[in-house]
Amino acid sequence: MKIAKILLVILLILVFLAGIGLLTCYLLTKDVELDVSKLESRQTNVKILDSKGNDIPIKNNIYTPISEISDDITSTFVSVEDKRFYNHGGIDTTRILSASVKNLFSWSFKEGASTITQQLIKNTHFTNEKTITRKLGEIKLALDLERKYTKDQILEMYLNVVYFGSGIYGIHDACLAYFDKLPNQINLSEACIIAGVVKNPSKNSPITNIEGAKQRQNIILNLLEKQGNINKNTIDSARNYNIIIKNGLTESNYTHSYLKNALAECSQILGISESEIVNNGYKISTFLDSNMQKIMYDKAVNNTDISEGYFTYATLNNQGVGTSTYVSNVPLLDSEINRQAGSTIKPFSAYLPAFSQRIITPLTQILDEKININGYSPNNYNGVYHGNVSISDSIINSYNIPSVKVLEKVGIDYSVDYMSKIGIDISENEKNLSLALGSNSVNPLQIASSYTALANYGNYKSASFVSNIIDVNGNIIYQAEKEGIQVIDKNDAFMMTDILLKTSKSGTGKKLNGFGYDIASKTGTVSAGIGKNSDGWCIAYTKSHTMIAWHGAKLDETLDNTHSGSNYPTLMVREMCELLHDSTYAEKFNPSDGVTLCKINLEELKKNQLLLRLPEDTNIPYESCYFYNDDLPENYSNEEISIPFTVTRKGIYNMIEFSCETNETYQIFKTDLFGKSVMVREIIANGNFISILDTASIFYPVGNYHIMKDN
Repeated sequence: MKIAKILLVILLILVFLAGIGLLTCYLLTKDVELDVSKLESRQTNVKILDSKGNDIPIKNNIYTPISEISDDITSTFVSVEDKRFYNHGGIDTTRILSASVKNLFSWSFKEGASTITQQLIKNTHFTNEKTITRKLGEIKLALDLERKYTKDQILEMYLNVVYFGSGIYGIHDACLAYFDKLPNQINLSEACIIAGVVKNPSKNSPITNIEGAKQRQNIILNLLEKQGNINKNTIDSARNYNIIIKNGLTESNYTHSYLKNALAECSQILGISESEIVNNGYKISTFLDSNMQKIMYDKAVNNTDISEGYFTYATLNNQGVGTSTYVSNVPLLDSEINRQAGSTIKPFSAYLPAFSQRIITPLTQILDEKININGYSPNNYNGVYHGNVSISDSIINSYNIPSVKVLEKVGIDYSVDYMSKIGIDISENEKNLSLALGSNSVNPLQIASSYTALANYGNYKSASFVSNIIDVNGNIIYQAEKEGIQVIDKNDAFMMTDILLKTSKSGTGKKLNGFGYDIASKTGTVSAGIGKNSDGWCIAYTKSHTMIAWHGAKLDETLDNTHSGSNYPTLMVREMCELLHDSTYAEKFNPSDGVTLCKINLEELKKNQLLLRLPEDTNIPYESCYFYNDDLPENYSNEEISIPFTVTRKGIYNMIEFSCETNETYQIFKTDLFGKSVMVREIIANGNFISILDTASIFYPVGNYHIMKDN
């Protein structure tokens, strides 16, 4: 009797506790109701806005019924995510008990027990907030859902809302993004790849990590074999099937390439996964110009000139360096597109560092010739060399040899440090003279951001997609910085801009000529052999925007030489300019306050490599160029007389000879390859002919001398 009373008391306590539990569940979930419209909606918990505050739909409107989804997909997802799906009523008590035991012994909450039904409810009705209220509400609605819909209907809805990372929602988009196939065309091997992504999109996506995707695929195939629902021959065939990743998603959503980069940026900012972002009710504002994005997308996909290979087209707003448009057919994030920069890097690897060291001016003459520096022997385009050329002409026409010579003078370590300040990091194996020609790897927005620093007179800020983030409670948890950092001297930046303005008029970017406003540009081409290229670049900027167009060959492929930077990429940038700037736009780049425009005697420059400043009212042929205020050319052609002379080689030295007048003073100068004038000797003539042997001229070019008569 006594034991019976004890058992009765225990039973009453348990009933009481159960009652309390049920009452608590009721009170916590009484306002939670199943919203059928959310199950059928194409919307998500996350809200993404363009620059004007308009919603950007993440999902496309293609809903795939289960009858149009291959059996391999449905059976694989059930086996991996919820093997008792067709037997439970919305929650899997066996799985819950098993997970609880494992979590207890591991002293963690790593083992989950959510069914497909619960995942559908969570993805459509709740955020990822880890609270008892949310979990109880999820269970309640899962049970309600099972009463209202069949198992196939629930599985169909789940497959249409599941998130695969990289901005990919639903089974339709996943099949397109990974294999360019519809869901009813997917086989078992491909289905295992797709199902493997859900657990960890950043690690298992075949787009970003094919090896990780295949490892996860193999785990799933082993699981299917262990469950015994598929025969071993079929499993083995799936293991041996040759997986080919072929992205076709860009054809179905014009904002996809922008959104996947914006979501990845949010993930980096907040330090959480993309899945948590899209399921936690965040409101994300971006810099997207939706109208221009749609136009650029249409131009890209309908352009027969770029039917082969990869492309990326983007525009940046120079104020704040926000990404206004981003259209790409590359199945990677922008930060994962690592391609050789070609000549687009020359301003930053060679010439700007030399400007900062004050060892060159835009009109400094340098010998463009075949060279060999410790075994490194680069070539100019088509093997053509141009003799003495100015720094400005070298940049405008993208000659290779001058940039290599300038980099050698600057020093590789100084160049690498300089580039790091504008977001271009150089790996150890890239630290050599080929940096002058762009052998290093960059991604499109990385190099475009560097050019915005020129547009902003040396103020640098890396490009961004996201302007701010607001959490589910309405709190602003992130706000993009508007100001950058001054990393390039403003006078150096303007000097380079002035040269790149000329590139758009008469150089490699001349297809951009004819606009009624200032537009600076630089092109780049990476050769892949005779008549073939691997990459073509054009980057241009006005006062308000920076534009980039890149064409690249796919792995183990090449593009024909029409895909040079000065051709199709430049034509695409021209179209961007026409879209961005109407006929009333007329902004100019004003000179910085540390430079002065000077007129230089053209004859002396070409003949003797001598920088002689002319007066403003001169009638002598001249070339105009900006010089630093504290380093202006001091000599005027009308105050000194240049003397004709001859230079001949005498053994390993140079012999300088010229006619003279008795008792007159003559100054003999030689100009080094970087424009610095060095006096060889000053002589007072004692006859009518002078012959001087320059014993410091070993291997010195014979043309780099000039002689002045002091009046």
